[in-house]
Amino acid sequence: MSKGIWFSVLFMLFVSGFAHAGDSAEQVFEKVKAAAKRIDYAQLVVTDKIDRNTIAFAVSRHAKECIVYVHVEVVEDSYPEELAAIFGHEFAHCLLRHHRLFNPEHPGFQRQAWAAEYAADKLGLKLAKRAGYDAQALMEGFLILLPEDLLHPPGPARVAALQGRRRVFPSENLSYNELVERAFNSSQTIQK
Repeated sequence: MSKGIWFSVLFMLFVSGFAHAGDSAEQVFEKVKAAAKRIDYAQLVVTDKIDRNTIAFAVSRHAKECIVYVHVEVVEDSYPEELAAIFGHEFAHCLLRHHRLFNPEHPGFQRQAWAAEYAADKLGLKLAKRAGYDAQALMEGFLILLPEDLLHPPGPARVAALQGRRRVFPSENLSYNELVERAFNSSQTIQK
């Protein structure tokens, strides 16, 4: 990860202590929910019953409903801007109706899942910003730390997409490092 990203992350951690120091997780959740506008029903469930590596996930039956589950340690250890990025990302999954997309039997399942994550990252940051939080640098730093799995692109590739570089998708012929290198070295940019 570049020194510039780490500096931005550290700066935002410092600033976040002043910008929204008094905001609880529930207050952040309500502000991001208000920014989402089209969500009629939202519930925050803080629990230790999910895998700590999962961080958070959303459940929805339709676009106007969003139940966000987040690990209790994430809530306890996160600054408001980090929570705004997480909640924005999960609300974005609901708003974009990603609950209707997934069919693990479909041959393009992994590519579809990665495209959904890129879209949720982008809209999630917009929601966090609309709610009054500057989560860009924190989201970029946070994504670096996320583990890669079947449903999520590598964190560095997600950061590259947020920075306007080309999104990369799963390939049987490319390793994790080759995917990340392709994302950061691409001269192509995505439409914002």
